[in-house]
Amino acid sequence: MLHELNERNSDGYNYIAGIPKEKWTNAYDGGFRYGHMTTNLAEAINSSLKGIRNLPISAIVKATYFHLGKLFATLGKESFTLKDVGHIFHPRIQNEIQAIVVKSNGLYVLPMSRSDTIFRVSEIPRPLQGYDPTSYRVNLEDKWCDCGYFQALKSPCQHAIAACSNSRRDYKNLVDPVYFLHSVCKVYEMEFPAIGSETEWHGNQTWPTILPDPEIRRNKSGRPTSTRIHNAMDMPQRERTVQSQVHGEFQFVALDIMEKVANRRQLVLWVMIELSLFLSACSGEVPARCRKLLKETSSNTRVRLQISNHHVVIDNGLVKVTIENPTGHLVGVKYKGVENVLENRNANRNRGYWDIVWDEDAYDKLETKHVEVITQTDDLVELSFTKKWNSRNHDKTLPLNIQKRFIVRRGIPGLYMYGIFEREEDFPEAQMYQIRIAFKLKESRFRFMAVSDTIQRIMPRSEDREKRRSLTLDFKEAVLLTNPSNPSLKGDVDDKYQYSTENHENKLHGWISDDDAVGFWIITPSNEFRTGGLHKQDLTSHVGPTTLSMFVSTHYTGTEIDTLYKQGEAWKKVFGPVLIYLNSASSKQDHRKILWNDAKRQLSEEIESWPYNFTRSEDFPHSEQRGQVNGQLLVQDRYMVKELMQAKSAFVGLAAPGDAGSWQTEGKGYQFWTQTDNIGRFSIKNVRPGEYNLYAWVHGFIGNYKLDLNITIQPGNKMELGTLIYDPPRNGPTLWEIGVPDRTAAEFFIPEPYPRFMNSITKDGSDKFRQYGLWERYSDIYREGDLVYTVGTSNYSRDWFFAHVPRNIGNSTNRATTWQIKYNLQKVNENGTYTLQLALAAASYAEVQVRFNNLDTDQPYFTTKRIGYDNAVPRHGIHGLYRLYSINVPGYRFRRGDNTIYLTQTRSRSSFEAVMYDYIRLEGPNSLFN
Repeated sequence: MLHELNERNSDGYNYIAGIPKEKWTNAYDGGFRYGHMTTNLAEAINSSLKGIRNLPISAIVKATYFHLGKLFATLGKESFTLKDVGHIFHPRIQNEIQAIVVKSNGLYVLPMSRSDTIFRVSEIPRPLQGYDPTSYRVNLEDKWCDCGYFQALKSPCQHAIAACSNSRRDYKNLVDPVYFLHSVCKVYEMEFPAIGSETEWHGNQTWPTILPDPEIRRNKSGRPTSTRIHNAMDMPQRERTVQSQVHGEFQFVALDIMEKVANRRQLVLWVMIELSLFLSACSGEVPARCRKLLKETSSNTRVRLQISNHHVVIDNGLVKVTIENPTGHLVGVKYKGVENVLENRNANRNRGYWDIVWDEDAYDKLETKHVEVITQTDDLVELSFTKKWNSRNHDKTLPLNIQKRFIVRRGIPGLYMYGIFEREEDFPEAQMYQIRIAFKLKESRFRFMAVSDTIQRIMPRSEDREKRRSLTLDFKEAVLLTNPSNPSLKGDVDDKYQYSTENHENKLHGWISDDDAVGFWIITPSNEFRTGGLHKQDLTSHVGPTTLSMFVSTHYTGTEIDTLYKQGEAWKKVFGPVLIYLNSASSKQDHRKILWNDAKRQLSEEIESWPYNFTRSEDFPHSEQRGQVNGQLLVQDRYMVKELMQAKSAFVGLAAPGDAGSWQTEGKGYQFWTQTDNIGRFSIKNVRPGEYNLYAWVHGFIGNYKLDLNITIQPGNKMELGTLIYDPPRNGPTLWEIGVPDRTAAEFFIPEPYPRFMNSITKDGSDKFRQYGLWERYSDIYREGDLVYTVGTSNYSRDWFFAHVPRNIGNSTNRATTWQIKYNLQKVNENGTYTLQLALAAASYAEVQVRFNNLDTDQPYFTTKRIGYDNAVPRHGIHGLYRLYSINVPGYRFRRGDNTIYLTQTRSRSSFEAVMYDYIRLEGPNSLFN
C-alpha cells in the first residue's frame, strides 16, 4: 500500500515514512496497544471528551486538563482503595472474569500433552436442546485458544479456565498484568497539579486577545452540522438503494452493519451467520440442526394442573408428575417413553418420599393431610402438602408442622422439591436424627449408577444382596456377591457407604437406564440447608436402585451432632429446594457420558440461579433479601515466618453462634461456606438474614478459627470485615512432625485391599480408602509387632498406617495396640515446657493414652478418655470429626539423645474402635534456641 502511495504522491509517502511505524501500525506496536486499533483508542478518548470538541483551542486544553485531573483523582482513589483492601482486580473486571468461570463449569477437558499445557476442550452436548458440541484447542503456555478470545483480550477464555481447572492451575496467572489493580494503580500514580490564578503565573506577560472568526460560525437555525471528518460509516441512509424484497432488505442491513464494524471481524462473522439462518428460514430451507431445536422446543408447553380426590398431576409436556393426595408421596414421574421412572411395584409410600428418623428409631414418612395450590400459571405450578401437629396424638406422631413443596416449571424436564418444617415453643422434646428425601427407581430399567466423575458403575440388583446370592460380612450393609444376577459382579463387595461423599462434593448423583438412554438425577445447588459443614460425609445413591437427598444425619459424626429439639425451643427451617432432573440421549452411542455431562451442565445452571427467584414462600428469601460478608484472612505463625501469611484456599463460613469448630456438630441452623483465593480474600454471598459467627480452618495449620464478633445479616446488607488474622495453636518451634494438617488421614499409608473383598469402582486413586476390610490389613502387615515410626528415617506415606485399630488375634478377639514414635533430641531444656500437638481426624469409641519414654507406667501422662461415635473406619471414610489436643509436657520427661513417645489405643472390643490421626507435632520450649 505504501509503495502505491509513493507512486501517486511522493510527498505524502515521505511524510508518512517519517512517522515511526510503532505509532500507527499494529504490526510494529510491540503489543503496547494489546491489539487495539489506534482509531478505536482515539474513539475511546473522544467519548470521554465529548462536549468540548467545538471549543477554542485554549478552552479545549483547559477543559481537558481539569477533566483529566478530576478523573485521575476519582479513579485513582477508587483503585488504590480497592488495592489496599486486598482486591486483585477491579470489581467490574472480577465480575466479567467470574462470569467466564461460571461458563467453564461442565466443559469436557482432554489433556493432550505430558506437560499439561495443551488440551482439547469440548462443550457439553445438550441433547434436549438439539445442541451439538464444539471443540477447541487450548495451549496454556502460549496463552492461545481456537476461539480467539484468549489472544484478543489477553485473558483466559472459558475453555482455558476449564483446562486450568483440569491441570490444577490458577487461571489468574494467565491474566495479563494490565488487568490487575497494581497495574491500574500505576496509571494513577501521577497526579495533575492544581493550577492557581492566571494572575499569579510567572512573567505577568500580556497575551493577545483571540476573537472567533464570524465566517465559520455555526448556523443559528436547523440541525448543527457535524464537524467530524466523515468516512463510509457516515454515509446517509437516504443515499443507499432501498430494496423491497426480504432478501434484499436483509442484505442491505447486513451491509450497513458490516461497514460500521469493518474492523470487528467476530461481529461480522456473527452477522453473516445470523443472515444465512434468516435467509434459509425465508426460503423454507431450515437446517437440520434448527429443525431438531424447533422440535424440542415445541414440547415446551404450558404447565397444566389436575387435582382429584386421590391424585394431583402436574404436566409441562416434558415430565408428568403424579403426587398422592393428600399424603404428598411422589408416586409417578412419566418421562419420554418411560411411563413411570419410579418403581410401581412398590406401595405408594415407598416410591418418592420424605422421611425422618426420630426418638428411639421411630420412622415417620411425613404423610400430610391437605394440599394447597400456591402458584398456578402457564409457566409454573407450586403445590404445598401440609400437616399441623396435634397435641392429642402426643405419643404417636412426630411433633412437627410439615410443608412439602413441589414445583414444576415450563421447559424444565424435572421437578423441584423442598420442605418447610416447624416446631412451636410448646411442642414436646424430640430427637430428629435423620431428614431426607428418598427415591426408589424402576429396577428393571435403572442399572447404572453415577456419583462422581470416577465413581460410576453397573450396580447389583436388590435380589443380589439376599442370602442365596451373597454373603453378609462384618456388618449388614456390606455383602460379598457370590452368585449375582450379573456374573461380571461376582466377587465384588457392595456397601452403600462406599459411595458416600462430602457435602461440598455431593451436588449431583443418580442413575441411568441403558435401555432407554434416560437419566434420573438429584441436583443440589447449595449446601446452606445441610448440617455439619462442607466436609461432613453422607450417603448418595446405592442398590435399590435408590437415590437420596440427605439433609440431616448422624453418619460420620455419631450422636455428637446436635439433633435434640427441646420443649420451649421454637425452630423453623427450609430444606432445599433440590431439583429432580431427567434427561435423555438421542442415541445409545456413548449415552452414559452424554447424560452425565448434560446433568453437570444443568447443575451449573442451577448453581448460577441460586437462590431461586421462582419459589413462593416467605421462608425462602430471594437474592435481594439476603446479605453478603467479605474480608481477608491472614495467618500469623511466628515460628514459621515472621511475616503474615496469606490463608490460601482456606474454608471460611458462617454458622450458628458457638465455640470455635462447633459448626462440625451444629445440626439445626443454616451454614454458608466459601474458600479464600490466593491471597486469603473471601466473599460469602447469599446469606440468609440471621445471627451468625464466622469460622474458618486453614490447610497446613492446626486448630479452628472463630471471629469474636456476632454477625447480624440484614436483607440486602453487605458487610466488610477487613483483614482478619488467625493465630493457630503454637507454643514453640517445631522439633518434628508427622503428616499434614488437613483434617484427614488421606496422606498416610492406605494398604491394598484383600483381593477377595474388592469393589472395582474404588480400587484406584484417591478413592482407595473406600475398599472393604482395610482395617484387618493392619494385623497382617504388622505381624511381628505394632507400628514403630522413626523420625528422620520413616516416611509417613508408607510407614504410618491410616487408622490406629486393635490387633486381630483370632477367635473373634482383638487386643489393644501401642504405636511408638522414636526421635533424637540433641538438646533438652529440663526447666522448659514442651508441647505435643495431637490432631485426630476421626475417633470411634476409642481412647488414646500418651506416655513419654516409659511404657510400663500404670497411669498415662495424658489420655483422651473415651471419645467419638463417627464410625469412619467401617463406613469407609477417611475422616470423621476433627479434634485437637495440645499436651504440655515438662522438659524433665525428655532425655538428651533417643526418646520414645508411646500412643496406646486401649479399646478393643470391636475392630472398629479406632482413631485416625490427622497430624502430630512436637514443639520445643520458647527458650530452647534463644
